[in-house]
Amino acid sequence: MERGCSLWGIQLVATGVQLGNSFFLTVLPMVLRERHMAATNSTRTEDGWQVSVSGFFVTYRVLSQLVPVLPGLLLAWLGDGGWRRSLLVVPLLGLLLSRLAVLLMLVLDWPLQVLWVEVVLTGLCGGSTVFCSGIMTLLSLSSAGQDRSKLLMRVELISGLSGVVGCMTAGHLYDVCGPTLGPGVLILMLCLLLHALCLFYTLFFLQVGEWRDNERVHTLNRSSPSTRPHKVVDIALLWVAGMVYNAVDSSTRNILVLFQLMDPLHWNVTQVGYGNASGFLVTLSSFLSTVILSRWFNDRTLITLGLVSNAAGMLLMAFVTTTYTFFLARALTLFSLMPVALISSLLSQKVHVSSYGKVLTSLQLSLKVSSAGSNLLYAKIYQQTLTWFPGLVLIVSSILSIVAIVPIRIFDSRLTAGCSYRVLADQNEEDDVFVLTEDPGEDKVLREESVAMRHTLVLLLACLAACGAQGASEFKICAFNLQHFGESKAGNDDVMHTLAKIISRCDVSLLQEVRDSKQRAIPMLLERLNKFDIHHQYDAVASERLGRSETYQEQYVFVYRVDTVRVTGKYQYPDSRPGDVDAFSREPFVVRFKAPKTAIKEFVLIPQHTSPTNTSKELEALYDVLQHVKKMWKTENVMLLGDFNADCNYLSKRRREKLRLFTEKDLSWLIKDKTDTTVRSTTSCAYDRILVNGDAFSKAVVPFSAKPFNFQLEYQLTEDEALKVSDHYPVEVLLRNAASKVSCSLSVILLLLFISR
Repeated sequence: MERGCSLWGIQLVATGVQLGNSFFLTVLPMVLRERHMAATNSTRTEDGWQVSVSGFFVTYRVLSQLVPVLPGLLLAWLGDGGWRRSLLVVPLLGLLLSRLAVLLMLVLDWPLQVLWVEVVLTGLCGGSTVFCSGIMTLLSLSSAGQDRSKLLMRVELISGLSGVVGCMTAGHLYDVCGPTLGPGVLILMLCLLLHALCLFYTLFFLQVGEWRDNERVHTLNRSSPSTRPHKVVDIALLWVAGMVYNAVDSSTRNILVLFQLMDPLHWNVTQVGYGNASGFLVTLSSFLSTVILSRWFNDRTLITLGLVSNAAGMLLMAFVTTTYTFFLARALTLFSLMPVALISSLLSQKVHVSSYGKVLTSLQLSLKVSSAGSNLLYAKIYQQTLTWFPGLVLIVSSILSIVAIVPIRIFDSRLTAGCSYRVLADQNEEDDVFVLTEDPGEDKVLREESVAMRHTLVLLLACLAACGAQGASEFKICAFNLQHFGESKAGNDDVMHTLAKIISRCDVSLLQEVRDSKQRAIPMLLERLNKFDIHHQYDAVASERLGRSETYQEQYVFVYRVDTVRVTGKYQYPDSRPGDVDAFSREPFVVRFKAPKTAIKEFVLIPQHTSPTNTSKELEALYDVLQHVKKMWKTENVMLLGDFNADCNYLSKRRREKLRLFTEKDLSWLIKDKTDTTVRSTTSCAYDRILVNGDAFSKAVVPFSAKPFNFQLEYQLTEDEALKVSDHYPVEVLLRNAASKVSCSLSVILLLLFISR
């Protein structure tokens, strides 16, 4: 057969299957979530949903990894016996039938238990385990040993890019034809079409045969009896490293699916699609790294680099709180997909061509078995730590990635210790000829260069980790209109529990519409907060009771974490200044804070809850308050926030264009006009706003972090339940962390100094 035609045909099939699988894997968690919420009528808490669905999801994954074991061994025996095509055809048939079952489940509204049929049917046909090993086997047969690593990584790249396209497309197509067919149906139909086309091509067009490399090879195909013990140890070391790393990678991917759907990320289906796409996009960086770095490094060093990359990314991911930091953590894993493909390549170079199918399939099966055990362990840890630190499992992943380096380094030291071998393949005989070569001087130079390059790359990863950590522990400021918060609302246990969850997310929270005439509600809230969040201590500073009427008065209350910020000044703006006499229904209560760990260090917050009937006048007067405070405290670091009623019928675009708060170039409005900060489904208005003064404060804000917090969606509340808490969503923004910014700069300097040596 022609080698090029075969290679591209195999890669075409791998690409089509990966594209279909990415469609299915994007739909699966959303179907689980929607079916669960429908079955429980949305009455369970977010934590309850996470525990229930994570159990279902992990059991599903474990079955997908264990069921293919025996069928996989049988198919591997058939493949090495001559029917190589079976390693692709049978798994493709299983995927086609199982995806059809899920499609019928959605269309005909069958119970969720159909997914058990789907996973068992896929496993009995070998599933992705046998399919991937089949791709590797056919590629190994069609390539020379020295080109195999790049070829396997190229397949990973092409499959990964198709995964990117599939995940991003699936996120946007999930609700297409939803009213007529149902959510996700169109995506599953496309998935079925792709699997059917791949099966048809494999059966009738894919050229499969034995490829024999007539060139000299650099590794053993069959060793002499004296070298077999040496090879067994090498194979065992590679096997252990592959099992540990794959267990980490597989389990982490499963947890990240749930991690994306919970607080604080709580992504929708489109965001989940982009998150999955970012994981597949790592294949591009891994492939390019393999091609470029292989000029200087051997496969063992590249595997080590991939493991370190994964460890750094997972360590940062454990502390992710925003979409921004999630993608920073993903960026750290830019080399993380190199290990498995390179380990498979090294293994294929250690065994005879007639055993490729059995060895590579056995490797894949053992990887799946180890993943099954780790999935159960990860699920248990995740469920136990969900309420206090869900990122703990990701720290475990980081540690295990480092552990997997140990057998790789032992394997490397065995190959490089003392002397090296040049292996010549006898074209007519199965045994190989060993030629011992010794060149201590050259070997020393190569080792020194290799060590220097390894240290540089490790330092690069440390630099990226330090820069990425900049977004891992930001300072959050929130503003929340509590809608008539007093003793009555404070006596509602469900409402107080929800408020504790919302406010404990923030370092400083501005609370508005506090109508606590007997001064009991705020102490009750603080007590609840300090019991709910044992990691921080909360205190509050409040204005006097404000209002033109004796029967209706409100307070501004700032609740803050005493361990991250402290109050350095407060000022009740008098509503009797010339030109602003009685301009406000509730005069601003200005507070100055000092937060040493933030990039801005010290800042002033000016709150305002405008009267809906007097919005434009109060906002115009608020500009005067800003100028007065800047002059009084000699600072430009000022933030204005609160329920401005700055949208819809209360503030027209014509009036807005005349207000100085809108025309002043030094002011940045972080909550945009089209943002909905209201709970009611019948309204969509940007009443609640945050704006900052000056360039320094703008740069201290984490990009795209300003947003409303949809606690109704986050905590799976009905609209009526959410309205008992408030008719407004809180708005929030993140400030950059100063320490991590310094560490990032220092790391870059150290890296440049090291490279320039």
